[in-house]
Amino acid sequence: MTSAFRDADGDRLAAYVDFSSLKDSLKESLLKKMYEGARESGGSEATTFAAGALASSLLDPVVDQMVTPQNLAAYMSGKKHLAVGDSPDTTGAEQKTIESTVDYENFDQVALKLHRRGTPSKPLALVLRRHSLLFWKLAAIRFEG
Repeated sequence: MTSAFRDADGDRLAAYVDFSSLKDSLKESLLKKMYEGARESGGSEATTFAAGALASSLLDPVVDQMVTPQNLAAYMSGKKHLAVGDSPDTTGAEQKTIESTVDYENFDQVALKLHRRGTPSKPLALVLRRHSLLFWKLAAIRFEG
């Protein structure tokens, strides 16, 4: 898995990803952030609910387009690829600024937390779940903080 990430090889990486769980997790995390933002901006409950429903309907196709083996390989290797249709940054400059830590949450789940060095940005947690004794798959992405 490490070499697939390092080489940004989407085809090899696909074997290590539970894409269905990953997409569901990402959609859930993004919707949660959207609801929190709507509540913090002082909108009424009805406005927050309407905005969430609209966001939910728009979010599905966007996440489906963004969560592909090739895009995921670019994200994980630290190369820029933030918008659908953009090309990844192949210079490797971004890769040097990413720090990572590993948190074992339980026997079957581990979170790899990525943080951009030297910035106040909050970490992104890549959650891997055990699928057999020695085989792990990426199953979720959490926005920490």
